[in-house]
Amino acid sequence: MNRRDLFKTAAGASAACALPADAQDAKKIDEAPLIAATSPDAIADGKVRFFAPEEFAALERLSDILMPASANAPGALAAGVAGFLDFLLSESGPDRQRLYRSGVQTLNAEARRLHGKPFSGLSIAEAAPILKPLNEPWTYAGPSDRFSRFLTTAKEEVWQATQSSREWSQAAAARTRSAGGVGLYWLPIE
Repeated sequence: MNRRDLFKTAAGASAACALPADAQDAKKIDEAPLIAATSPDAIADGKVRFFAPEEFAALERLSDILMPASANAPGALAAGVAGFLDFLLSESGPDRQRLYRSGVQTLNAEARRLHGKPFSGLSIAEAAPILKPLNEPWTYAGPSDRFSRFLTTAKEEVWQATQSSREWSQAAAARTRSAGGVGLYWLPIE
């Protein structure tokens, strides 16, 4: 149901209650109005909530580098992962927010220092030296450097958000005959 339809229905109901009893009888409706049901994901506009525009562009580029599209699966860019992470971070605790904000700011600062432009404008080859901490061997304790911690956290969360997106589910359903997309993506029950 669109917000506009809801308000029209509510306005009509309140106007009908204001009519005298005899006028209400004359205006009886034999059937309930048809209200179109729509998933919020299908019509909602994404709005940047946590990051500044340049920071959001850097996160979007990082997501695209970490999880690019393949021939039969969408990447993080097509799945809208940066927008999802932006929303998630706007609702997260201060430690996680600081980790992401400082990490994205470091991405932009290093890109400006090395190439004179923000991270969002870098090619994969130009971004490789900045993302070098991702090549470090895995340890149980995790990276001690804050920027390295940001990169490993972002890599994991970009991967998870991409694989749990509607776009990924639809691509998986198209690849296999038996999948049909059942159980891969949940819509809210209205």
